[in-house]
Amino acid sequence: MKSEQRKEQRLAVTDNVYVSLGGGLTRVGSLKDIHAEGISFEYVSYGVNSASCNDETATILDENSLYLSGLRCRIVYDVPAHDGPVWKSLPKSLIKRRCGLQFLALEKKQKKQLDLLLQEYHS
Repeated sequence: MKSEQRKEQRLAVTDNVYVSLGGGLTRVGSLKDIHAEGISFEYVSYGVNSASCNDETATILDENSLYLSGLRCRIVYDVPAHDGPVWKSLPKSLIKRRCGLQFLALEKKQKKQLDLLLQEYHS
């Protein structure tokens, strides 16, 4: 079992906060946890692992007013996340996946918005 490599504490996200990854919205899903250096989210894939090693751009948004866009990041992992009986009943071509992203060179405005989001989930 791997030991924790993050320097920052991960904060669980239980609200309706969403992530899109890639310019063509290739991966869209629910934010699961967040920390100063990155995020993880879950999405449904149509049987193809679309992970890459290239730098990507992510957007984080919620149903209220949160909108963080143009977040440069790198995919750290993109693995199957089969949990719960509902996923076992879906067609095999639909795969629930969990993707971890590491932020790269965020702008000052993005860091400030991210800090506000972290404060919201730290309480």
